[in-house]
Amino acid sequence: MGTSVVKPTSVLRAFRSRIATYATIVEPHTRRLVLLACVAFFLQSAGTVEVVYTIRPSFALLALASVVGFPFVWIGWSTVPRWVLWSGMAVVFVYALAALGGSGTSLGIGRAGPERALVYLADLGVGLSTFGLVVGLWGPGRSKASLLQAVFLCGALAGAYASYQWVAQKHGWPLSDILSVEDSNAFTTGGPQGTGVFGYERVRGTFLEPHFLGAFLAVSLPLAVALWCDSDTRRRRWWIGAAASFMLFGLLFTASVPAWAILGVCGMLILVPFFVLNGASYAAGPAAAVLTMLLLAVPLTITYPGLLSNLTGRSAMDLDLTSTFRTETWRDSLEIWAQRPVLGYGPGQSAVQLTAKTAGPHGPGLASPQGLWAAVLIDAGTLGLGCWAVLLGGLICYGIIGFGRDPTLFGGAIVAAALVAVSSGLMAGDRVELRTWVLLGLLTLIATPAADRRAPVPLPGRSDV
Repeated sequence: MGTSVVKPTSVLRAFRSRIATYATIVEPHTRRLVLLACVAFFLQSAGTVEVVYTIRPSFALLALASVVGFPFVWIGWSTVPRWVLWSGMAVVFVYALAALGGSGTSLGIGRAGPERALVYLADLGVGLSTFGLVVGLWGPGRSKASLLQAVFLCGALAGAYASYQWVAQKHGWPLSDILSVEDSNAFTTGGPQGTGVFGYERVRGTFLEPHFLGAFLAVSLPLAVALWCDSDTRRRRWWIGAAASFMLFGLLFTASVPAWAILGVCGMLILVPFFVLNGASYAAGPAAAVLTMLLLAVPLTITYPGLLSNLTGRSAMDLDLTSTFRTETWRDSLEIWAQRPVLGYGPGQSAVQLTAKTAGPHGPGLASPQGLWAAVLIDAGTLGLGCWAVLLGGLICYGIIGFGRDPTLFGGAIVAAALVAVSSGLMAGDRVELRTWVLLGLLTLIATPAADRRAPVPLPGRSDV
């Protein structure tokens, strides 16, 4: 008797058919997980779980969505332009090399333990998966309104709570501070945030510092413009305007100079070409003048931060202290990077190396590099910074080029939000936030013309991908 031989092509076809069936079943559930994670972004340091490292609700939800909806991660990354795919792979490759050849320095405390590199690699993996999920789930032909509304809603919630906190912490009202994790850099750990507008204490909402809240709200405000353009009823626009008002008040109460500066410059960088490309020369001139003034004012305020004392309500001494602290941290970061300039010390080592340099192995907490660029230089060296520059800078430029082809206010607002998110990350934090990955995915979707879209790897049984 002869034996039947199962052909490899038959096995592959059956496997792909099963994956297609699985993708059809889990698609709505994956989409809900992503939307819920987007709404939970405002719970940055509230509602978290401490397992040595802080696990945020949004991180847990997106990690689960990446596992459950893995076919859409694949679909998303297989449809983006090739240079985006290769740039993302380059970032992963360089960070893996940096982890293998890193110093592995540990300070003997929880978050500075030997597994720190693995945690940062996992964070990078979830971020890249989130980008793929957004592109795969909200691809061509599918409405992006639900995703945009979810990201906007988290900003509205952050602004509403910040507005309440501004009054609540002055009069001792309940729930004036709902953080579940303390600041790890021992600079503002649970203490006063300084005096802000009208003599009230600055607000930080559900974030570790007012600057982080300010950056979060600055990203959300351009999305209000996008939703306004996409709304067709007066009632919806009224709600959008009300939510944007809460964001503006929350941003005002943070008294965060970097947040206002980044929002102003990025907004004008989009408004000027919008007016020019749409033939509104009467508005392009004044907008260009405002942009020029902002660009001239930024270096001046960095050199003399006390000039903004009357505008922010903060003392000149407080502003000088903040500016000095940030610039000294950057100087220390460059000195550390110079010791291992090519591949750095390994993922997550920026805070560890800075703490060891400035406070010693027994410091009160982990220092912050005060900017993604400084963290990348220490973590992955010049190669890592170059890869990030190509990926993030390339995506922003890609979005701007797409906006130039179709200069609508809706598209310009999405580009502005992504530009504010990336610029804010360069001035604070040590990794790309998950909300930034969502916005970059949305930016890629609206900027890619139909002629440049690559067909995804086909999944039999699914005609919509």
